[in-house]
Amino acid sequence: MRLAATGVPFGMFEDMEYTEASVTLDPGDTLVLYTDGLVENRSAGGVSLGEDGLNRVIALGEGKSAKDLLALLLTVSDRHLAGAEPRDDVTIVVATRGS
Repeated sequence: MRLAATGVPFGMFEDMEYTEASVTLDPGDTLVLYTDGLVENRSAGGVSLGEDGLNRVIALGEGKSAKDLLALLLTVSDRHLAGAEPRDDVTIVVATRGS
C-alpha cells in the first residue's frame, strides 16, 4: 500500500499547526520520507524525476534494507542531476520494519 502526505516540513514555521496521524508498519514494510527537492530538481535537460520516477526507483529497491534503498535513491538523484545544479535541498529518510 502506498500512502502519500503533503504539507509543510515540521519546524519550518514557528506558528504552523500540524495534523497528527499514525501508521503501523507491518513486518517487511518500508517508510520513505523525502523533501520536494528529490522529485522537483531538474536535470540539465529540464526534466524532473517526479513522483512516478520516484515510485519506479522505490519499486526497484523492494526487499532491500533501508540503507541500500537510501543509497539507491541518492545514486538515482545524483545521476538524474548529472552536472545540473540542484535548485532545492534533498532530504531522504528510509525506515524498514524487520520481520
